Amino acid sequence: MEAGGAPLAPGPENMAALRAAKKALRLEMKRKVAALSDAERRRQTEAVSRRVSDSGETPAHRHIPPFGADPTPGGGDPATT
Repeated sequence: MEAGGAPLAPGPENMAALRAAKKALRLEMKRKVAALSDAERRRQTEAVSRRVSDSGETPAHRHIPPFGADPTPGGGDPATT
């Protein structure tokens, strides 16, 4: 969005800026997740899983992958690797 709140028109330069912003955000999140202790990562994963399950937004049979519980750097989330 522009400073005034209006959405940007689709175009190559705006798409490049969006890709760059997403990449920077993914790298920042990867660093933050890597800095968490295993216990804190598990605690947060359980809290998010519980919140999603309790929301009623997802079917009971739907699998929610616990990316945060994965001990690999970046949590194993494909978006952060």
